[in-house]
Amino acid sequence: MSLTDLIQDAKIHLYEIDLAALGVTDKYRFHSENKVGTIIWNDRAFKEMPIQIEGFEISGRGSLPTPTLTISNVFGVFSDLISEYDGLVGSQLTRYVTTPDHLNQVGDDYTITDPDEWYVSGYQENSISVTFNLKSSFDLQGVKLPNRIILRDLCSWVYKSAECSYLGSLPTCAKTLADCENHFPSPQLINGSFFPGVDLLRKT
Repeated sequence: MSLTDLIQDAKIHLYEIDLAALGVTDKYRFHSENKVGTIIWNDRAFKEMPIQIEGFEISGRGSLPTPTLTISNVFGVFSDLISEYDGLVGSQLTRYVTTPDHLNQVGDDYTITDPDEWYVSGYQENSISVTFNLKSSFDLQGVKLPNRIILRDLCSWVYKSAECSYLGSLPTCAKTLADCENHFPSPQLINGSFFPGVDLLRKT
């Protein structure tokens, strides 16, 4: 099967796991369109991989969904990642939904809806697959990562440490997002352990 064989109004689901929250620059991109091979979207390559996603639907009771992502682990790739990075807890999973006619187009980032963003909160592993438990960013306040607690606008890094990386002359930092912006004025990128998408209070 090729991309041209797909129905043009079909939905294509693409997934990206970002390990930035764990201090790693690696990203893993994949899809589950059977026998299509690698898909290029928005100048990024998504490899074909057997996966199963469940629980993305929002409950009518108002509770936040807690999806699971099950990925084939036949070659042990995710076992190695889990072992090295504490189960990938805290890493971000983004789901993009697009259509076949927007694939293999340079610079085309069309999506049917806004990308879904989720965070790994736990996992189960066996010789065949790995299942990651996912939570919305609104449901992660206080969840412990391997190196710190997730907080919305308070930095947990030691001032002027290697993680902080500030080398300027300001003697102190309030460790707030606003003060971090003062330390790293535009066009510099701020460097703090903030998670702006997290609510101050856990929603129930």
